Amino acid sequence: MLISSKGSYALRIMLELARQPAGVPVSLRTLAERQNLSRKYLESIMTSLCKASLVQSSAGKDGGYCLLRPASAYTAGEILRAA
Repeated sequence: MLISSKGSYALRIMLELARQPAGVPVSLRTLAERQNLSRKYLESIMTSLCKASLVQSSAGKDGGYCLLRPASAYTAGEILRAA
């Protein structure tokens, strides 16, 4: 099975978010720097993940993205389908 680049990056982003303490958001800028991605490309991935109710976004100075469920509750398949 071939995985698209967007799917591969979505998996990497979800792993990055899983490393964070529960409920602590990570900014788009931080995610882009850690994964060496453009912010515009990362925005499209995060929009897909938000629409699929896999991550939650919060606005403001201390805003960012965090997982909606415990990391162990996610499957690679649902992340790839969302991406």
